[in-house]
Amino acid sequence: MSDQIILLIEDDQTLRFLAKRQFERLGVICDTAANGVEGVEMSKKGYSMIFMDISMPEMNGIEATYQIREYEKNEGREHTPIIGLSAFSNTEDCKNAGMDDFMQKPMMLEQAEEMLAKYLKK
Repeated sequence: MSDQIILLIEDDQTLRFLAKRQFERLGVICDTAANGVEGVEMSKKGYSMIFMDISMPEMNGIEATYQIREYEKNEGREHTPIIGLSAFSNTEDCKNAGMDDFMQKPMMLEQAEEMLAKYLKK
């Protein structure tokens, strides 16, 4: 999976560090963004998959997902799998925004591995 690059959008610095380490243990290169605004801009580079925190300052994960989907549509870009991350969020809100799946926080290594296997192209 080493040729796969994912984007983690997470405002909590400690969670961002820990999740990045988990992805690296699974053999995936992981770029990070500290908020939704930064994440939307970074997503334009093109990633294999995005893990998106739902509750962030400046722009939450729901709005960021809407913007990423709009950009993909307008630019004719390929659909990027987006996985919502939250301890509290409504999974229906995530799906309505265009997210492909949802993971409860804190993210566990096994969950991350399952999502990577489910959505990354081999």
